[in-house]
Amino acid sequence: MRSSTARLLLIGSLSLLAVGRAAEDDHDHDDHDHDHDHDHEEDPCFHGANTLTLESGASKPLSEIKVGDRVLVADASGRTTISDVVFLPHDQNTKEATFFEMNLVSGKHVSATPNHLMKACDGTLMFAKSVGAGSCLLTVNGDEKVESVIKTRKQGVYTAVTREEFIVVNGVIASPYAHSHALVHAYYNIHRVLHGVLPSLLHTPAVKYVNLLVGSVAFKTLAAAAALSATVDPLQKHY
Repeated sequence: MRSSTARLLLIGSLSLLAVGRAAEDDHDHDDHDHDHDHDHEEDPCFHGANTLTLESGASKPLSEIKVGDRVLVADASGRTTISDVVFLPHDQNTKEATFFEMNLVSGKHVSATPNHLMKACDGTLMFAKSVGAGSCLLTVNGDEKVESVIKTRKQGVYTAVTREEFIVVNGVIASPYAHSHALVHAYYNIHRVLHGVLPSLLHTPAVKYVNLLVGSVAFKTLAAAAALSATVDPLQKHY
């Protein structure tokens, strides 16, 4: 019993990897000190202007996506299908974060925070901050090369949880999460079950608050672990 509880707590705490510190300081970002390394503070998400493709074929900004919207997604193999959006970790927000804008040779582009996970052409996952010119990303049209990457600061962080593992953002297949895809995906199975049984529950302030609180605590744990790893081996890369 204790081991099962511990496992659930671990998976729950790692929800931060999808929600970061969410919107708890949305109204305080103007007072934040911008002189230190923003890569260690970012909410792991996409910029709100990035779009998902609806079942109708129309595009809709992530900032306007609603629970219940049916959007284009992908499974672990990259095969696309349509799925319901079952949970939105972020409400409307103006949170400022660092984004890596990845511009593909084809003209596609997507903006994600540094530790967000992108799907490479070989099926592996890589941090957005590790993507560079010449990198190959999986898209709805197959393998595509990255032409350039621009680091910017923008406002508005969003992602969407569906019944599938991956979402399609601006035509690019990517994880909805950061840092650890498998663990966070497992955590959100709770939300998938709730959406199937009692979808209205996911709209309650209590559920959103618990999700935010767990994410906030876990963010601090992850930041401490990352700092320790950098001290032990500052040249080591984490994927």
